[in-house]
Amino acid sequence: METAQLRDEIQTHAALLSADKLKVALDFLTYLVSKEEIEDDATRELLNIPNFEKELAEAEAQADSGELVSWRSIRKDVL
Repeated sequence: METAQLRDEIQTHAALLSADKLKVALDFLTYLVSKEEIEDDATRELLNIPNFEKELAEAEAQADSGELVSWRSIRKDVL
């Protein structure tokens, strides 16, 4: 479904809700927007780290090839 269609569907359903249910829907939508903004901020912060994307790609390749190290071998003091 396209974004415009989704917005139309939301409006159609919202028109059928009571005031109490509209408040719940508004609270939920507000939560989703704030969560998305936080995720965007976190993504920008990570992408500002020098060589982050390259190092992430290398780490993912190592994980895919099974080149993993148990965290227990690194942090023996953590159980």
